[in-house]
Amino acid sequence: MKKLLVSGAGGFVGARIMTQLAGRYELCAFPKGMLAAADEQTVADWVRREQPDVIVHTAALSDTGYSEKHPDESYRANVLLPCWMAAAAQKSGAK
Repeated sequence: MKKLLVSGAGGFVGARIMTQLAGRYELCAFPKGMLAAADEQTVADWVRREQPDVIVHTAALSDTGYSEKHPDESYRANVLLPCWMAAAAQKSGAK
C-alpha cells in the first residue's frame, strides 16, 4: 500500500483528502502546528522519518487579510514551505 504524507491535514482541503483516501492508502500527516514553526531541516527530517511515496502539500495561509498584515509569515508559509517540501520530496524520492 502506498504511503501518503499530507501537510495541512487539519485544514479544509487536507481533511477531505484524509477522509477520501482513508483505507486506500497508508496516510500520515505532520503534527498539528508543526509546520508553523518548522524550518527546512525539520521538514526534511520529518519526510525522511515518514518515508512517504507521495507528499500532498495543502498547508497554507489562505486568509489574504492576515497575509497582508503578516507578509513575512505569509511568504514563509506560502513560498518557502512549498519549496522546502519539494526539496524534501526530491531528496527522499517521493512524488
